Amino acid sequence: MEFTVDAGELKRACDIMAMVVEERKTTPIFSTVKFEATEAGVHAHATNTERGVSIFLPSAKTVKPGESCCSAKKLKSLAHRASGTVSIAATKATATVRLDGGGTYRLPAIDAREFPTISDAGNEAELFSIPASELLFGLGTVRHAVSDDETRPQLSGIYCRGERVVATDGHRLSIAEMGTSEFPGDGFIISESAIAVLEALSAGDDDVVFSLTSGAVFFESGDVKAFCRLQAGEFPDYRQVVPDKLRGTAVFDRGALLRKIARMKALATGRDGLELTLGEDTLTLEFRSGDHGEGAEALTAENVAGPRLQVGVRVAYLHDALSAIADDKVAIGWNDDVSPLVFSPTSGTAWKFVVMPMRL
Repeated sequence: MEFTVDAGELKRACDIMAMVVEERKTTPIFSTVKFEATEAGVHAHATNTERGVSIFLPSAKTVKPGESCCSAKKLKSLAHRASGTVSIAATKATATVRLDGGGTYRLPAIDAREFPTISDAGNEAELFSIPASELLFGLGTVRHAVSDDETRPQLSGIYCRGERVVATDGHRLSIAEMGTSEFPGDGFIISESAIAVLEALSAGDDDVVFSLTSGAVFFESGDVKAFCRLQAGEFPDYRQVVPDKLRGTAVFDRGALLRKIARMKALATGRDGLELTLGEDTLTLEFRSGDHGEGAEALTAENVAGPRLQVGVRVAYLHDALSAIADDKVAIGWNDDVSPLVFSPTSGTAWKFVVMPMRL
């Protein structure tokens, strides 16, 4: 097998495949990329059976048809340091990578026959399309709330149903509405491990086309096709966490609030909290930690209505949520000091962030 390919195109392909491969000493084939060169063009594949990706390389030109596997990690390192045109030639034992400027590198190769077959949606799967910009907004807005608790797999992904995407770790909840598009069916959970691949596909201008089966979701955009197994378990009824009514509300400049919280986060650990106290027109933020210091900030509040607010909230949760949105203004709603805080936009985009208070 031998082909040439543009270095920038190879770099992008390696970046996407790196989101899929795994370093398994017991199954080294899952840490490789498989190249398949034919007269019709060159494809690159990567999988770990739970998720997989196939990428067509438009600039690639086949010199000698064939297929071979080599280390995805090492090839990515070379691709990031290459320019111009890259040549890849492989025998059964060695993949030779030649770079513009005279560099030649040899990587161990693995027989492509050991590479597993990547799943296909088949002809019976239901197809639906979502604009890349809407999907990228939805995933980026809620991803910060995905749980990393391995004992609760149903929370370690993003729940997709109707026009909404939702994520929660049991302490915070993030919801985004994509606008004109809807997911079909009764909802499904895209695992955290597949979200990065889906975001990479959403970064282009093409719509993302989905195919949904009972056990997996397949997506395609431009020259990239991917799949992931659906996350097991039933997503909790998140609507029970969102208050129907709010007794108090106030509006803040998101950028100014985020900058103040970011300074406190620089001193805090992941579990440290800060105290929010809202007066007539001023929000006071206070952070105290015996091991990490203390700090205080103040911010002007607009359109304040309702009862006084004094509540503790984890610093990281506020920072993550405010960093995930781009709105100029953000509204905060509350009922009392032991009820969830609700963050929402004042206009335009449709999202909501709910965070449980903490005892300081």
